[in-house]
Amino acid sequence: MKKFHTKRLLTSSVLATFASVGAANATGYVDDEAGFGFELLLGGMVGQQQSQFDTDDDNAVTQDLNNSGNKSSGVSPAVLAELNYTFANKKTQIFLGQQEENIVRGQDQVELGITQMVGEYSQLELAYFPKLPGFSETWQDPYLTGSARQKTDADSSGFRVAWRYLFDTPLTLRYGFAAADIENERSGQAFGLDANEQKLMQRDGKYHRVSAEILAYDEDGFTVTPQLTYTKADTDGDAMAFDAYAFGLETTYSFAERHFTSLYINYAKRDYKGRNPIFNQTQGDDDFGINAIYGYAQPFDFENTSVYLMASYDKGDSNIEFYQSKSLGLLMGVAYEF
Repeated sequence: MKKFHTKRLLTSSVLATFASVGAANATGYVDDEAGFGFELLLGGMVGQQQSQFDTDDDNAVTQDLNNSGNKSSGVSPAVLAELNYTFANKKTQIFLGQQEENIVRGQDQVELGITQMVGEYSQLELAYFPKLPGFSETWQDPYLTGSARQKTDADSSGFRVAWRYLFDTPLTLRYGFAAADIENERSGQAFGLDANEQKLMQRDGKYHRVSAEILAYDEDGFTVTPQLTYTKADTDGDAMAFDAYAFGLETTYSFAERHFTSLYINYAKRDYKGRNPIFNQTQGDDDFGINAIYGYAQPFDFENTSVYLMASYDKGDSNIEFYQSKSLGLLMGVAYEF
C-alpha cells in the first residue's frame, strides 16, 4: 500500500477532534476520571498528491526540473493511538502517543508529555518527540533527472510547550522546536554544483514555531478560533532557510448531542533567505490548506465510540514550479476510548 503525505494532514485533524472532545471535561480538571485511559482510531484513507518530494515509486524519476512531479494515488490504513494516565487529583496527566499538536512540518509524531491544570480552565503542556527511523522519508538528491532518485530517512526530534487559556482567558500560546536531519543529504550533487553551492541546498537544521490563538466566540455549541503562527527554519543551507507567516481560522459546531463538525482553513507565506543556485533565484511560497471533519458519537448506542469522516486539501504555490504541490485526502475511521 502507498504512503501519503496527506495522511499527515488527516491524522492531525483526527487528533484535533480527540482534543476537542477531551476539552469538554469538568471545569478545573484535565480529565473526568483518574487512572489510565486509551484512545484508538482505526480507519482507511484514500488520497492523491503531486509533489517532487513525494517518495512514491511512481515519482522516483523526473525528466527535468521544470515540473512539480508525477501524481500518485492509492489507499492506506490509518491507525492512531494514545495512552494516558490521570493522577488522583485529576489535574495532572501524562501521555504517550500521537497528539494533535504538529511541530514544524505537520507530522503526526509520537510524543511523551505531561499536562497540568494551572487554573479553572488554564493548562500547561510539555511534550517531547524522539527521532523514529523510517517514520518520514525524502529523496537523497531531489534534483537528479533521468534516473531513479534514492530514498533516505528525514528524521526530526524536538519538543513543544503550550499554555492553553492563559490565566483563564481565551488566549492560547504555543512554542515548538525541532531538529531535522536528512540521513543521506546529497542535494545538488547530480546537478553539478560545486561544494559551496551544494552547502546552500542543505536541508538539515533547526526549526522554531511560535503561535497564538484566541477563542473569539463560544456560544450554543459553535466556536470560532483565529490563529497566528510564525515559523523560522534555520537550516544549514541558506537557500532552504525561511521565515513563514501563517493565519488560520478554526470553527467547530456540536449539535443534537451526538454530532460534531470542524472546519480549519490556513494560509501561509514563506520567504526564503538565500538564492537557490539550481534555479538561480530566491524561492518564495504561498500555501493554502483546508480540513473538514464530521463526527458522530455513540453510533448504534455503542458507548465511548465515535465514527469520523474527514477530508483534506492542500495546495502549495511557488515562484519556482519545481516546488509547487497539491494533495487531497479522504479518511473514514472509528474511534474508541477505553
